[in-house]
Amino acid sequence: MFYKRQLWTYNFGIQDCMSNQGYMFMWDETTAKRGSVEVANCLYNFLTEFITGARSLVSYSDGSSGQNRNKTIVALYTELHRTGVYEVLNHKYLVRGHTFLQNDTDFSQIEKRKKSAVVYLPEDWCKVVREANTVKPFVVRKMRLPDFKDWRSFLESRHAMLAKNRDGKRVQILDAHWLNFGWGEEKDPISGQTQMVHHPDEVWVRYGFSTDEPWKKVNIQCHRQQTDANQTPGRLYPARLKVVPAKLEDLQQIAAFVPEPQRQFYLTMEAAEPEPKAK
Repeated sequence: MFYKRQLWTYNFGIQDCMSNQGYMFMWDETTAKRGSVEVANCLYNFLTEFITGARSLVSYSDGSSGQNRNKTIVALYTELHRTGVYEVLNHKYLVRGHTFLQNDTDFSQIEKRKKSAVVYLPEDWCKVVREANTVKPFVVRKMRLPDFKDWRSFLESRHAMLAKNRDGKRVQILDAHWLNFGWGEEKDPISGQTQMVHHPDEVWVRYGFSTDEPWKKVNIQCHRQQTDANQTPGRLYPARLKVVPAKLEDLQQIAAFVPEPQRQFYLTMEAAEPEPKAK
């Protein structure tokens, strides 16, 4: 059974550095995938559900382009400012191999707890994760099908990020290490004094972490006719996701060793349509 394909359960972790509280957003592969839209959903849910009253946000993450460093996240942060969730947002992408996130410790605790865990269903992983930190247990938020919204389509209908800055030079988000939204600090070219500048229609970009580096200012076009504050994104997936046939066959063979009623979770899964063979 070791070589059988198993069902993936995903865990997106957020660490509140002010309270030292870890938050885990969990779902399995029949609920959603694990791309930038899923990450955007977790971020939005965290920032709007676990409200601290702060008006300024500084967030850090790795630089994964598929999940964290992309136009979907840029548009989401723009939306968070324009809708009044935060006045100032700064996001920094850490340098791989040279930096440390508290999440690394969180996930090492989970890996340690996994070794003695008995798991039959994805929701059992929620219990494992919740118990992994014995000093300050993680807050676990199980993401369900209706929780995932189509943020990509929604944001693309409201905001469009241009590829060039004010000077007409191309700006590569994949090379960025610092993104600033809402209000940003800038030195006055005449007096040399630092001042706060409101830029709701721009994302300011730096390729490093130095405050001496001039901001690269990229326009975020706002589709005015699509910015009704009452609009909300639709569901990302209309129904439970299907599993590729080969994996489903493995899962249903493994299900023979799973007790009832947990076994039914695997027996009721549906197979996805096989991909057409290349000619």
